[in-house]
Amino acid sequence: MKVLLRDKRGSVGVNVILIMLLVVFLGTIVLEYSRVLSARDTLEYQCQRAVNTAVDFAMRDDYRQDGINILDPELAESQFNAYFTDAMGLTDTCGGFACYDDNGDLAYTLTVDSLEITSGEADGSSPGVEAIFTATISNAFHSLLGADTVITIHVASRNDRIGGEE
Repeated sequence: MKVLLRDKRGSVGVNVILIMLLVVFLGTIVLEYSRVLSARDTLEYQCQRAVNTAVDFAMRDDYRQDGINILDPELAESQFNAYFTDAMGLTDTCGGFACYDDNGDLAYTLTVDSLEITSGEADGSSPGVEAIFTATISNAFHSLLGADTVITIHVASRNDRIGGEE
């Protein structure tokens, strides 16, 4: 190392360039990591909104006066799927949804692994929707960072509101 520091032929400049490249590389990885975390948080939030919207729209108010919570499963499923295509603007694909960025590149895919809709009964069970998603977030730098990031999102919503006796 002492020889490199005393060398007057420009090798110190090469060391500075190598250090700068290392800083740029680490900065790129940190920025990509924060982008993936931001996408994960956004997806988690949107998936929770889809489940909440499905429960909210599918509640049958005609039984609420009698103190019974009942949810229409077909309406809940259609509202659940409509949220992703209409509100989020995702493209419906085989078994999931895809999001493309402004350049037309795939940003992420969202696959619904399971969707469980509980309609509720007169015995007092709470109606609700529970869903498990797999999100595949595309990395911007495939050659540097390798494969895409895959995360699992588990969200649920239920309705405990009872009308009639307030």
